[in-house]
Amino acid sequence: MFWLWLLRFVWDRLSGFSKLPLYENYFLVVEIGYQLSCVFILSLVLYLLKW
Repeated sequence: MFWLWLLRFVWDRLSGFSKLPLYENYFLVVEIGYQLSCVFILSLVLYLLKW
């Protein structure tokens, strides 16, 4: 369920690309990458804590 929400969140962000200037797209990509890395690290930590 969480991953479906995450995919929808990223898709909503990506779908807004065409409405933005190029430099805003760049910052959006950086922001998405940062958020995804944070989510990945959090999920990894939670996964390790379950063991």
